[in-house]
Amino acid sequence: MDHQADAGETPAIPTLAAVCGLFCQACSIYIASREDPERLALLAARLGQSEEETYCDGCRAGKRMAYCRSCTMFVCAAERGLAFCGQCTDYPCADLLAFGSERPHRAEIERNLERIGKVGAEAWMAAKTFARNSDLVRPVASILAMRL
Repeated sequence: MDHQADAGETPAIPTLAAVCGLFCQACSIYIASREDPERLALLAARLGQSEEETYCDGCRAGKRMAYCRSCTMFVCAAERGLAFCGQCTDYPCADLLAFGSERPHRAEIERNLERIGKVGAEAWMAAKTFARNSDLVRPVASILAMRL
């Protein structure tokens, strides 16, 4: 599969910063789409859909997984002309609260939206990317240190 991130990404709104405050680079589907075709096939089978339907380049990309294509929060934000749910006068709405409580990895969305509101999407994204990369590097550094 040859997929590209949407060229419509703007500096103020990174493609991998979901309207709800999720960080797409930490998503199992996104990671499998980018790095692990076998895992993507497994996830697609679990979801009862094709790999093509499951493949995702991120919330704001042209190619989103089936679940994200039907995201009511994405549609709501677009209709209101908002980049993030945290900018809405109805924040936090019942839909966002329900979404956040459905899965453990969503527990941080309100904190993420508040942080995006304070520092901006680009700075939030940079910090999340750095933290994720640090989390991936730290175990390797520990193993190497034990050998010295």
